[in-house]
Amino acid sequence: MTKLHGITAAEFDQRFPVGSTFKYFPMIINPEFREVVSRSPAWALGHGAVVISVEGCAGCLSIEHMEPITVGTGPAVVVRDADGFWAHPATPEFEESTPYSECMDWYSKQGLEVKGHYMEGDSDDLTARWDDGDLSAVAEWQPKPPEGEGWYLWSIFDTEDGPYCEFARPAGDKGLL
Repeated sequence: MTKLHGITAAEFDQRFPVGSTFKYFPMIINPEFREVVSRSPAWALGHGAVVISVEGCAGCLSIEHMEPITVGTGPAVVVRDADGFWAHPATPEFEESTPYSECMDWYSKQGLEVKGHYMEGDSDDLTARWDDGDLSAVAEWQPKPPEGEGWYLWSIFDTEDGPYCEFARPAGDKGLL
């Protein structure tokens, strides 16, 4: 069990991005748990307790009553930032200089097939707005998945050539289940 007691909000956010899954123990004396997915970065309350918002809960929960569940590479809850960007919680911290082949090798080792496209492939209007400096265009973009079954959003990020999205699915999954 990973102990979350005593870590700061910044440390929590670095280790567990929005969309991470946890076992939540509502009461220390109650051994039963429920699975929750984070939907906000962590913050500290006035008395120092670190808390997060989770799906299905109007308030916030203390991280002291949580145990992280290992992040897999399957579909994740998409909570885009204010600019519309997002990355799957299992995405490694690739540097800008990381060769494309190294990124593809990582996906392959995870058993994933990945396809992507630029925003301009989905919406000429949003692309024109982006090109004119309207940074809110990405937040309105709803990327379309590739043809076929089983695709889920993996990431939305900016490149030198404009906003780009990636979709993933298990390698070999052609929708013939």
